[in-house]
Amino acid sequence: MFGCAFYRSFPYKMVTHARVFSLKPKFEINHKIGLFLSTLFFGYPKKFGYENMCSWVKIKNDKVILPLKPAAKTQTLKDIDFTFMEKFIAELEQCRLAELQAYLKAIGLSNTTLSSDEENALNIFNGNHSGGGG
Repeated sequence: MFGCAFYRSFPYKMVTHARVFSLKPKFEINHKIGLFLSTLFFGYPKKFGYENMCSWVKIKNDKVILPLKPAAKTQTLKDIDFTFMEKFIAELEQCRLAELQAYLKAIGLSNTTLSSDEENALNIFNGNHSGGGG
């Protein structure tokens, strides 16, 4: 699990005895931007491990490359292309959804409906964000 990054749009608890870091942006982000930003840290498993533990001192000055607006002349917050991030994640979601729909059709599950018990379980799951898991 070294270097795993997750975006969570809900309050959660972190253990204090583990090497877990929570980044809090100084600007407003939505779910798609959060997903995009979390992928910027996917290389950390190659960088850290038991032999080289991650620490705030080691990562606090790391730089990440963000997409800039086409007309950007500087690298300031107003020059970051948040629209690109949202569209990029939306396109990925659409591609994965199309793949899933094709798979479900191939195995004969393209027209499946949930039972009331299954819908209830899904509603409980979606409403229960008390932390943990990944």
